[in-house]
Amino acid sequence: MKRISWIFFIILNSAILLNAIPVSLYIGTSNSFCFPIIRADLPSTLTSFGFSGNTEVGVDLLGWQFGGLFNASLWGEGSGKEGLMKNFISIQLGLAISKEFDNSLIPILPKWLGFHPTVSIRYGVFHTEHYRTSLAKILGSFNNEWDQVIFINTGLFVDFYPGNYATLYVGADVTGWYDEDTVVFTPAVTAGVKIHPNRKKYLEEKKKSVSKRKKTIKKSEKLKAKLTIVDDYFGDDNCFIPFELSADIPGNRTCKKWKLEVYNLAGKLFFQTGAKGDFPPVINWDGIGNKSKFVSSGSEYFCKFTITDNLGNVASDTQTLLTAFPVQYLGKNLRKIELSSIVFSANRWSLDEVSPNQKFKNEKRLDEVARFIKKASYSHIYIVGHANNVRRKSEDEEKLWIPLSKARTEEVRKALVKRGIEMDKITIEAKGGRFPVSTNKYEVWRNRRVEIFIESISSGGSNEK
Repeated sequence: MKRISWIFFIILNSAILLNAIPVSLYIGTSNSFCFPIIRADLPSTLTSFGFSGNTEVGVDLLGWQFGGLFNASLWGEGSGKEGLMKNFISIQLGLAISKEFDNSLIPILPKWLGFHPTVSIRYGVFHTEHYRTSLAKILGSFNNEWDQVIFINTGLFVDFYPGNYATLYVGADVTGWYDEDTVVFTPAVTAGVKIHPNRKKYLEEKKKSVSKRKKTIKKSEKLKAKLTIVDDYFGDDNCFIPFELSADIPGNRTCKKWKLEVYNLAGKLFFQTGAKGDFPPVINWDGIGNKSKFVSSGSEYFCKFTITDNLGNVASDTQTLLTAFPVQYLGKNLRKIELSSIVFSANRWSLDEVSPNQKFKNEKRLDEVARFIKKASYSHIYIVGHANNVRRKSEDEEKLWIPLSKARTEEVRKALVKRGIEMDKITIEAKGGRFPVSTNKYEVWRNRRVEIFIESISSGGSNEK
């Protein structure tokens, strides 16, 4: 009596579950064009081409299909030099699992198109005039027996939905098994159809179920992250980039973890920080990456702030950072500003001989540099000019690149004096093209640059750069 009660309880709960989840019964049939059988320990195929028929009956639970199947296969003789089988026949019974991906899961797909991967495990028998070795084939000695085997099949198929009650599909699959302790397998091209007698009702219920899931997901999207990059990069004593972090966390949720990432334009991670728990309201970044490299002057970086709450919901915000210039501390009183962001045209030294857009950017950079120099309370400024020696010929230095880099340095000096820097505290030097910072053909413009060394006011300070 107790056993009957348990059986009734299981049947009842299964009925309730199936009634709550969209279910569709289906029956399917398919035919395969099978390629020659291959054995892993032999260099060639064992048989000629073959054919296979398959029948399947099962249920569809929200796109997951579970079915029982019957398969029969037939190959001809192995006509190749190493072909060891002929009249190969197999009969298989098994279980199959498939997952259907259609418009309800992937909205970019049209309603009439989808795909499904499948895997099945089958118990079966096969019979063949099977020569165990090439010598046995020459002697005409073969094994004419029925053998029991476990077959495993997997495949990927494209689905077409001509109406509410059928699915047409075509694709490729492969079946493998063990024979004589060796892997044997055969690929096939398969086409078939599945009939769903109650698919129309099932699709309506499935649509409602997906809609409910989307509403649930939409509720969780109330979590919001906000990243702000402050324009004023300069502090009283240091040069840094402030990131302001904030978030809207609804209800009684808490921040489980947070992460701030900075990527260069090539998509490579340059800097990353983060921790578990609440995030700080401000992060003052010194422009140094995780591999101790400074940000490139005048380059754009992709910044991303991500938070995860205690329910597993994730939100992020992204901003673009255009770096002003990196400041490198060379000693207690000496700092270096590398200005590849002040762009000169090729073989030109004047700041006026650039495009209007680039001229505006150059003026903005020079304003920022002058402002930073004044905050640094300078005692002396050294401006070093560089050119791009594309031919790398030493005889060009004195004739071409030294004069060009000197003219560019003088141009920057005049621009800084115009912005309030004392001229008698500025020393200029021309290096030509002897010290390139990039040999990449897409970044050689970075070699047309100036470097500014700032010596701060300090008792006993050195004048060495």
